[in-house]
Amino acid sequence: SYVHRSEEIEVLHDLSLGVLNPADPNSRYNDPKFTRLKEAISSLFGKSPEMISLGSGIDTMLESIPQIFKGGIVVTNPDFPRFAEVGVRHDREIHTVNRKPNDFAFDDSTIDGILNAMDNEQKIVMLSIPNNPTGHLIPIESLYKLSQKANEGHLLAIDLAYGEFAGMSYVREVVDLASESRSTIGLLTCSKARGIAGIARVGYGISDPSIASALEKWRLPFVVSGENAAIDSILNTPALADVKSEVDKKRIYIEAIVAANPKLDMFYNGKTNTVLVRGNGFGVADYLCKKGINSSTHDWLKDSNGTSLGYTRITLGNWDAVRSLGNALQQV
Repeated sequence: SYVHRSEEIEVLHDLSLGVLNPADPNSRYNDPKFTRLKEAISSLFGKSPEMISLGSGIDTMLESIPQIFKGGIVVTNPDFPRFAEVGVRHDREIHTVNRKPNDFAFDDSTIDGILNAMDNEQKIVMLSIPNNPTGHLIPIESLYKLSQKANEGHLLAIDLAYGEFAGMSYVREVVDLASESRSTIGLLTCSKARGIAGIARVGYGISDPSIASALEKWRLPFVVSGENAAIDSILNTPALADVKSEVDKKRIYIEAIVAANPKLDMFYNGKTNTVLVRGNGFGVADYLCKKGINSSTHDWLKDSNGTSLGYTRITLGNWDAVRSLGNALQQV
């Protein structure tokens, strides 16, 4: 502990940490245990604070996992590239399970591939749900199969960064699954649907207390920033329904434009605030750049022959930006 605590005297001035003005709340460090933040998360999901671990966004929690738990990293393709990067940085063997070619569906063959990779040696399975970048969900029944296998001596890490765009009911099902398992952790963030990435970096995990305790012992004491903003965003849960509704409308709007244009194609029915679009014989990212719209090329999305599928990932921002995007796509 950084702080000496005495139960015998009343503290008049807390001079335990190096702050410029101890009386100014903006000058003080957060409570290293982040008790208020954990209580807010606990009230949201109805889980014990002992099940909650924290990080600076989900990224630092992903980084901590191979520092604590043994085994190679099992990932699916495509999925969040950070999973494999974490494994490489910690000299872990990467086991890649390819999803169904071309449409990247998570089907029975994907489940079988992951289960086969979870052999006698301990493995860490990392999945993003909804999938980053396709936006597609994994059925809860499939997650239960993987979680049951994880209980045999593995770890299942479910990245729910975009989960709230799919709806809180789905998120709660995954959180319930994680909290009931000995070897599964659900990872969430305040950066995406809760919209505070610019003022706070807060990620949190919900798992069996033994996993949460290991992660909490490993993290740095003040790694979370913007605790008050995070608490406000967590307690303001009803607003998420409006966020999801608006994102759904924007996605349907873009899907209709793409469906009407034979020069364009995309992944339909995603559950995030991003879409994957590609052009017939031209790069969508380059085209949009000339229209003053920045996007993200995803050339690493490839078919079964290793050829890039030419997709560009586009974030659905405010309606002004989405309408500009729609107009640009209509002009192709």
